[in-house]
Amino acid sequence: MAGNISLMSGNSSAASFGGECVPREAPDPCAYVKANPACTAEGLNYLRFIECPADANDGAAKAVLLVGWCAMLFVAIGTVGDAFFAPAVERIATRLRLPDDVAGATLLALGGAAPDIFTQIAALVESAEPDLRLALSESIGAGLFVATFGKALAVLVGLAWEAKRRVGDNDDGSHHPSDENVPHSQQGVAVEPFPYLRDVSAYLIMLILALIAMSSDTVSWELSSALVLSYVLYACVVCFGWGRRAVEPRLVRLAGGVAHSPARRTNGEEEEVAGEAGGGRGEGAEKGAGGGDVEMSSVGGTPRVRRGVGGGDEDDDEEVDVEMDGDEATLLPTRRFSSSAASPSPSTASPAVSSSSFIALALAIAEWARVESGLADETDGVSLGAVATAPVLLAMSSTMPRLTGHATSGGHQSAPRMSRGHLLLVCVVAPVFAMGAAGALGPLSERQPALLACGLGAWYAWAVWYTFRSGKVGAHGLDPGKSRWLTALTFFQGIVWMHLCADELVGLFQAAGRAAGVRESLLGATFMSWGASAGDLGGTLAVARRGSTRMAVTASLAGPLCQLSAGTGFAMWLVTARGGTIEAALAPNVKFLAVYGVAAMAFFGGVVSTAYGFVFTRRVACYVMGSYVGAVAVYVALALRSGT
Repeated sequence: MAGNISLMSGNSSAASFGGECVPREAPDPCAYVKANPACTAEGLNYLRFIECPADANDGAAKAVLLVGWCAMLFVAIGTVGDAFFAPAVERIATRLRLPDDVAGATLLALGGAAPDIFTQIAALVESAEPDLRLALSESIGAGLFVATFGKALAVLVGLAWEAKRRVGDNDDGSHHPSDENVPHSQQGVAVEPFPYLRDVSAYLIMLILALIAMSSDTVSWELSSALVLSYVLYACVVCFGWGRRAVEPRLVRLAGGVAHSPARRTNGEEEEVAGEAGGGRGEGAEKGAGGGDVEMSSVGGTPRVRRGVGGGDEDDDEEVDVEMDGDEATLLPTRRFSSSAASPSPSTASPAVSSSSFIALALAIAEWARVESGLADETDGVSLGAVATAPVLLAMSSTMPRLTGHATSGGHQSAPRMSRGHLLLVCVVAPVFAMGAAGALGPLSERQPALLACGLGAWYAWAVWYTFRSGKVGAHGLDPGKSRWLTALTFFQGIVWMHLCADELVGLFQAAGRAAGVRESLLGATFMSWGASAGDLGGTLAVARRGSTRMAVTASLAGPLCQLSAGTGFAMWLVTARGGTIEAALAPNVKFLAVYGVAAMAFFGGVVSTAYGFVFTRRVACYVMGSYVGAVAVYVALALRSGT
């Protein structure tokens, strides 16, 4: 196959190369990669970058560049999870009054798995010969990575956050008294019995159904229907709490009679929700005259009064400036001032005033970039890590707002504030970025350029009117965390960013594996699965770093079972319902991976519940991480032995 390189310049197709991409077997890997359609990739073509050297000695330079790019992608996933996605999940959960287990099984799990679900459905349904081996190996491989290794990491990260918080609560820096008699390895996260066993049991059942599908020659319609219905039943139990009142008391007795109540986030959001419910406005808000809320501005120290004029909608609030004169305050509605009243008329303005305005604008933009890039948070000096992540944060801030404040010199956190210019920038960049990431911008610009231009033009005109002329955005901007629309935008844009970076990691790992001669079957459940699950893992760890460890533990199981049943299972159901056939004879190494998953879920449900009383300790987390590493080693050994 690889020897006929002379045919590559002619009419080549994936079938003429056997539908595979194995550049290591070709005399000229560069020509082979350029001619073989199976070696092409959407976005950046890493394989061509590796195999087509510009110079005979550029291998080391390329390796350094790829390693640095890989590190930057991981940093981007962690950054978007910490600064944007996790705060958005917490805001939405508190607004909807969702317990941690429900929020983890819905918002966090669906947010992390939704793009993979749609990708798997499209790949299996649209393919003439559905590749169940690749679909299941990636789905089970990525799911088990998050459900075992990711869960253990979330527990360790949550315990580290809890230890840091307890030390911070003590002025002398000593440890919390409740931890003095608890060995370090036995400290853990107490999970709620019913949600924990609910998720473990659901994933266990779905893995068993996947094993049954692997043991058959073809996938039946009944088996694929069972996978889909099992997730429907799981979703009903999560949303409606079926059976919880009857089962939970028994599980509490099994845990030693200690009921682990639903966790409440301790990052200040409970007080904000309580303030909103009682008519308050959150951080730093005090009741002022006329039923408004007086809060100090983060810009210039000017007090503001916010009056609700839109029937409870945060976006319909009116902001007015407060002019302080001794103990009296004079309300100055910002939207009543015209630009002519605030500045000299063009006929009287001097060139010096005009130039100073441009300088002030440039300085304001520079200050905004310094704040949004995170450099302003470095109160003890700018570190190398802050410089590396600054461009990433600045690019993300142009597509969505940050829902949390910035660090101040006193070690506290300022109230979040989004200026008018920043709001307009997000309105301009966000739709183009989302369409580009979804792959819709190119086809629309080619097929319907007039429709695209008219749609974006109308949106931009509305954005300018809303920002500057509607009177709903004050002179000092607004708090994005109190706007349901901006919170939803941050949630969805965070998903887009994480999966965009995860897709790039998958492409990079796949190209590196192909260049090294690693088979696709090995890449599916290892490097490609790890790259595909990077977004899910990033969101889970970000939530754990903010103290919602129980939510992270729930999402570590809810996300994988959602992908396996709603993604692979629903795609198989669609193919079999149309009369299609799916070959199910899988290699022994993929079956072993599913068997390991069943054993891991049995350990979670049996040992953690009975021996540890529903407490996920550091020791258990280390056991789970070690078992996953061992399972991957056995998986690779079986693949090499069977030649698959």
